[in-house]
Amino acid sequence: MKLGLVAAAAIFCLLFVFLDASEARADAFIPTMLTANVLWILILPVVIGIEGWFMARQKWPKPYGASFIANILSMLAVLPVEVGFSAIGAAMPKTGIGSFFAGMLTYGWVPVPSYGYTVDFNQDSAMLLASILFIGLCWLFSIAIEALFYRRRFRALIGSQIEKRDIWRVTIKSHSVSYALILALWLPYSFYSAYMVQEEAKKSCALPNESSKICAKIFEKFPEVKEKREQAP
Repeated sequence: MKLGLVAAAAIFCLLFVFLDASEARADAFIPTMLTANVLWILILPVVIGIEGWFMARQKWPKPYGASFIANILSMLAVLPVEVGFSAIGAAMPKTGIGSFFAGMLTYGWVPVPSYGYTVDFNQDSAMLLASILFIGLCWLFSIAIEALFYRRRFRALIGSQIEKRDIWRVTIKSHSVSYALILALWLPYSFYSAYMVQEEAKKSCALPNESSKICAKIFEKFPEVKEKREQAP
């Protein structure tokens, strides 16, 4: 489990590089399905490891190999579902609760906390959270696909070494732990991201020609930024 935590932290560092390299901003369109699948591929070793560990505790044969095959198959099988989610999101109204689901399912953003920082829009954190929520919906189908795969793979052992309910229990537990780990890692990332967005806004608003709407809030909270701007040549 410690190895899984280290791997997950490394994966989030890689994802941070991906998000930063994309230079995503509020006016950019990066579909949720794309970022969700990038994240899913990156966390796949952690998910396989956690699921294999649960299976090994139950003394199932070749647990990590079975987990690897099941996860790859479920990821491929759920692709049509992802396309369906994206289509539903695109058809949602762009106001009220419809706006939230449209952002989560299609447009790659959902509201995120500012943690008290002066933030106009934290695109990277919003995109990552939308991807995590999108994956959560897909995993509802993935759990069923993997459980059915395990029932078929271990059918000779069902009743003697493996109980049917244990297959569902292990699959649900492993995905729940993996998902909780992803959310737990998103929280410090979103906090740091909000801080960095504020710092970038402070730098921008100190420039003489900057006219961003966030500058008024920055000047109110950080008078020294306004003074620096007024003193600029």
